[in-house]
Amino acid sequence: MLNDNQLIIKIKESNDNNAMEELIARHSCLVYDTIHRFYKKCDNSNLYDLIDDIYLIFNLAVQSYKLSKKTKFTTWLSYRTYWHCLNSNKDKNKTIQFENKD
Repeated sequence: MLNDNQLIIKIKESNDNNAMEELIARHSCLVYDTIHRFYKKCDNSNLYDLIDDIYLIFNLAVQSYKLSKKTKFTTWLSYRTYWHCLNSNKDKNKTIQFENKD
């Protein structure tokens, strides 16, 4: 079984769809949880659109992930998901309060 970094290398070098599917299967719950925490205290109109964007979120995270930074991919994925939520909400002129899991 390949680790996350090995899967990312396969995706970047050869656009391996199976590697991307494996990465999504492993970490889609993290993306869903981040999106749900972002929209917990407001209208959920964008929630389902963002969930539909999961492949885009993963693709952006994989392409911008730097192995040399020594950051775990899940940390980077969570960060990219959060920023995707912010950017998708930019035109709505809404203030969103991100709720931390405590």
